[in-house]
Amino acid sequence: MNTKQPDSLQSPAELRQMFSKNLKTLTSKCASISQLSRDLNINRTQFNRYLAGESFPRPDILHKICSYFNVDALILLTPLSALSQNGADFFCS
Repeated sequence: MNTKQPDSLQSPAELRQMFSKNLKTLTSKCASISQLSRDLNINRTQFNRYLAGESFPRPDILHKICSYFNVDALILLTPLSALSQNGADFFCS
């Protein structure tokens, strides 16, 4: 039996790493991860797991993060640079 996934499918680990990388980019201009976690009402320890690529947010948490940064949930699957139109930057609120 062939268990190899097609090239277009990413493993859960790859998805977590892409999300982690994009989340780090989004939060890079934030003054404080602690304040950001409070603003989003997300436990800081859990938020750090997202940043480290150790965990993946539930849909409701993902929605909070996407709404806060005004980004689409495609940040899960696509490098942030590919989603940025005309070099637009993402900022902390």
